[in-house]
Amino acid sequence: MRSLIWSLVQRDLRLAARRRVDLLLPLGFAVAAVSLFPLAVGPETALLRQIAAGVVWACALLSALMSVSALFASDAADGTLDQLLLAAPSPSVIAAARALGHWLLHGAPLVLLSALLAAALGLQGVALAVLFAGLALGTVIFSLWGTVAAALTVGLRQAGLLVMLIVLPLAVPALVLGTGAVSAALGGLSPLPHLALLAAWMLVSAVVALPLAGAALRLGLDAGGDAPVRWTGLAAPPRFFAFTGRLLPALWALAAVLGAVGLVWGLGLAPTDAQQGEVYRIVYLHVPSAWVAMLLYLVMAFWAALGWVAQVRTAGVLARALAPTGAWAAAVCLVTGAIWGQPTWGTWWVWDARLTSMLILLLLYLGVIALTAAIDDVQRGDAAGAMLAVVGVVNVPVIYFSVQWWSTLHQGATLPVGGSPRMAAAMLTPLIIMVLAYWAYAAAASLTRARALLMQREAGAAWLKAHLKARAA
Repeated sequence: MRSLIWSLVQRDLRLAARRRVDLLLPLGFAVAAVSLFPLAVGPETALLRQIAAGVVWACALLSALMSVSALFASDAADGTLDQLLLAAPSPSVIAAARALGHWLLHGAPLVLLSALLAAALGLQGVALAVLFAGLALGTVIFSLWGTVAAALTVGLRQAGLLVMLIVLPLAVPALVLGTGAVSAALGGLSPLPHLALLAAWMLVSAVVALPLAGAALRLGLDAGGDAPVRWTGLAAPPRFFAFTGRLLPALWALAAVLGAVGLVWGLGLAPTDAQQGEVYRIVYLHVPSAWVAMLLYLVMAFWAALGWVAQVRTAGVLARALAPTGAWAAAVCLVTGAIWGQPTWGTWWVWDARLTSMLILLLLYLGVIALTAAIDDVQRGDAAGAMLAVVGVVNVPVIYFSVQWWSTLHQGATLPVGGSPRMAAAMLTPLIIMVLAYWAYAAAASLTRARALLMQREAGAAWLKAHLKARAA
């Protein structure tokens, strides 16, 4: 297996030697992007040294993204990829070879170049060495997740933006830890905890990303395989359609009633907060949307994984239907949080751990939506979206525990697990009602969308024709 991987890497190196422009363009972009910052913020050495790590890491990430979007494109176009997959003992071997080749061709030169750019911005001594070590680990992470994104989008036209949506949320931990290590070194603290966590994330990425990339490649090869099996019970499309049809009117009515009661009670009847005054009332929109966004992602990932592993068609439909509702909840959470933060913190936005991780959650939702929509083959699209959804689950506990793991502006949990509520009963009751209203709405909206998707997929099926005929009569 090692000889096969090395043979594939050597092949990539030989092919890259013929296309030197493809190697130089991402590096040239990194140089140009970093060079703009002294022009934008001024030539002050102290300021440039302070922002050097963040600038270099961000530009290194964007440079890496430029080089991964077409990682499998040429091999897929001429049929080489299919031959490699048939000959290799495992698709993960192909993914590992391509990730290693990408790092040797793009990651390693980028590390050296980034160190020079950081030195040009004034970073010196231990801080520069820490940046170099962090980028050596971080570019490996970029290559690994870039390989997953390239495998998921292989065969798609103009997949660059889609690759960015997939990779960015998974690369952010490396960005945060890498810049945090340099900040610690500049502040006289030990950067080793940050670098140790960065190394751990690199190992986790290797263990998770390579099998995922291999599965994504195999997915493209098997796209024309047998149709997935139908499960009995509610998973069968006719029964699912009939059951949800009876359930939806009650869900929509419940959402409307609970929403009206919760809003009137929370916005008009609940007592005024002694510290924040009337502005606290946005909690009745903000907190329920945050809970729904986090929990709905876990539900979406569960159904996506079930559809992927067990080939349950309605599970894939549910996962697709849940994603837009989850994205809506995450967007509402961010917008209401900004409105609440301006009078409370004096600013609309800060790069707080919880705010940033919630933004990543929204990007993950958008990535799942865009990825599944971009792939014409329904089965392959469901499986590709499932891979991304399952990987993104790691962000949910980060959101919840961020206020405990980091020093943040954001307050702690309103209803801490295992603890007492931090609100009076007169304020807490309408909040619980609004949470139930949000969940009723999320269920109703998602099931309505699932029924529409199922009708598209089952167009021409006998059971659907019979249903439409009975409804018309």
